[in-house]
Formats: sequence, C-alpha cells, structure tokens
Amino acid sequence: MTALSSGGRVEAADSGQRTAGSGSTRLRNMREDLDQALCRDFPNTFRDRHASMQNTCMCWGFPGDGWEPLIRRAAAKIEAAIGRLHEKERVDVTSTQVKEKYGTLRWYMRSSNDEIEAAIDEAEQESERTCEECGAPGTTNTRGWLVTLCGRCRKRKASAAANADASARAAAGVHCGTPSCIDGAVCGSPHGHSERKQQL
Repeated sequence: MTALSSGGRVEAADSGQRTAGSGSTRLRNMREDLDQALCRDFPNTFRDRHASMQNTCMCWGFPGDGWEPLIRRAAAKIEAAIGRLHEKERVDVTSTQVKEKYGTLRWYMRSSNDEIEAAIDEAEQESERTCEECGAPGTTNTRGWLVTLCGRCRKRKASAAANADASARAAAGVHCGTPSCIDGAVCGSPHGHSERKQQL
C-alpha cells in the first residue's frame, strides 16, 4: 500500500450552484434516492456528505444522474482501498467534493494514495464520454458553457433554454422583434404590444 498524501485533489468551496450558461436551464444534481444510496453503500468515501459547508464541499451533493454508475464504480474501489488502510490512516481519507467542472467529473479527497487516485482518474476520464444527464454516450461541447451530454439531452436542454428565455421575455414585456411577436403570438406577453407596435 502506498503512503497517503494530502492536498492532491483539494479545492476551495464554491457556491454549489450549477447553471448551464446564460438563458439556459440549470443542470440538476443527482436524484435524492441515488445520492442516499451512494452514502449508504460507501460510508467512508462519503462520510462528510451532510457535514457543514465550513468543513466540506460534499454538502453540495453529486452531479447528474447519468454519472451515478461511474461514481459508484470508483467509490467501490475507494471504499475497498480505505478498508485496507490502518485504522489511524482512515480518519482523513474521505471525499471533500464530487462535482462537474468544464463538462467533466472532478473528485477531491482530503487524503488519498495511488490506488485511490487511479480510481478517480478512471472515473474522470469516463465522464468525458458519458452524458451527465442520462448516462448514454456523450460529448463535451466546444462553445459556451461546457457540458457533456448525448444528442437527445442536448436538444432537450436547448429547447428548455429557449422556452425559459421566451417566458422571461414575456414576463418582462419584451418582444423578439418579429412581426408575429409584436402582435403577441411569439413572446406571449399579455399586455403592452399595441403600444410598442405603434412606437415601431
């Protein structure tokens, strides 16, 4: 067993909020039942899942459902590696954050060794080609907010983002400039179109 090291994958706390860029929908964190199952099945690996944000970033939870299988596989290896450590060494070996960043998985430990790092590296690499939403084969976009999604989930996100933008415009009384929108048919604003139409 290689010696433990600390600080290899440590990152300062962030807000935990996940947005997919301006005008688009938020990416969801993992479903609660999947989250709870990970914590139940790997109690050492995710010991601080519900600890205070002053002590860990695990309080923000896990990324999307699609990455649950690869997180689970890595956690099984990490849990086994922790079990092989001397009892005194186990104290500081736990996850401090598991999140998405730049479209791929990021996993930070308070302390780890080569065996644990190898399991994490494998999961992070697998996330580069796995849809974070559904787990199907996916790709990371090259423009805008980086996310790794399959074609179907990417289209669904784009459609939801367009609908959210239209709703926000309607709520603000802003139209998109097309003739039909000026008449209220596109942006859906229930008031004010006749006045703006006269000003145009």
